[in-house]
Amino acid sequence: MLHPILALTSLSSLAGGASPAVHDSYATLERELQAALSAPSSGLNVRALLRTRGAYSGDVDASAAAGEQDLGGFSLDVARIEFAAKQGAYGLHVSLEAGAVASDDTFSGPGVVLLDGYGSYDLCEGAAVRIGQFCSRFLWSSCIDERDLVFLDRSFVGESMDGRDTGVEFFGDADRLNWWLGAQNGFDGLADELAISARASWRVLGDTLCCQEGALGIPHDAWLVGVGWFDDQSMDDGTIVGVDTYFARGGWSASAELADYGDDMTPMVGVSTTTGVLAPGMGGIGGAEMPWSVTVGYLFEGTPWQVAARWQDLDDMDDTSIATFGLNYHVGTGPTRWTLQLDHGSSDATALEVDALAFGLTVGV
Repeated sequence: MLHPILALTSLSSLAGGASPAVHDSYATLERELQAALSAPSSGLNVRALLRTRGAYSGDVDASAAAGEQDLGGFSLDVARIEFAAKQGAYGLHVSLEAGAVASDDTFSGPGVVLLDGYGSYDLCEGAAVRIGQFCSRFLWSSCIDERDLVFLDRSFVGESMDGRDTGVEFFGDADRLNWWLGAQNGFDGLADELAISARASWRVLGDTLCCQEGALGIPHDAWLVGVGWFDDQSMDDGTIVGVDTYFARGGWSASAELADYGDDMTPMVGVSTTTGVLAPGMGGIGGAEMPWSVTVGYLFEGTPWQVAARWQDLDDMDDTSIATFGLNYHVGTGPTRWTLQLDHGSSDATALEVDALAFGLTVGV
């Protein structure tokens, strides 16, 4: 069946008494557009995710008003809707999000924001490119989807590098190797100093790349090791080098990561007045120089329960560390779950000596 736009184009040319040469050019255009329209398409896929939490901390002043006002309320972490489609070798991905996570990841204020928006093209078997706004693949933990976390929050290192920026990224795989190479605008925006990122990971165990925390839904043993490099060329020392690993077998899961920040990139440690969790801020003197984390989890066989614990040493001037404990009740094998989480911050700085208790509900479709 002729596409309506093509039909109108053909009728207009006939009405105007077009020459044979013009008829030939229209016929060629019609064939090309029809070929594009008939290319295999995956259709439009839609996903949605919501995560909300209630948090309490007697160590966090949740209001700027006079007097101490302990944190004790509810917040919306994530409310996201994603659209993805494939047309032959071309693809698109668009996600809109509201909530605290979106504000942090896009450096914008409250409201609905464009989180991701990029097009992709399959260059050849095992290699592709994406262009638009996305999270560069520098660290394993920074680009795990919110629906696949085992805690309510990312690690300190992962959170510091999960922001979105506009640029281009090539990626692919060969045998057990996965690789990414990207260039984005960086901190100077549209000026000519780019932020370059690169990552390579090797799947020691497992036939597919595993990009999640915990052991829920993993059909096979998995073990990957990776190394990443980032350099914002607008800074004198804007380099970060990271190494990480992830392992899952049976109900057990474990991951570890370490990042070495250049002097201009060391993230300062702050306290979220929304969640009571210690979180990374902008780079500054005395920030985290070489932070690392270790996470261990266990999914009880035949039950919906999964427990996890994470230890983080932030290597900042105040010798700050974070211990996190989580208990998940999963509904099925998808992202829907209830989470109970306890965070304990230890530091030479009194303001960073924070305990926070939270319960959260994550629903994903």
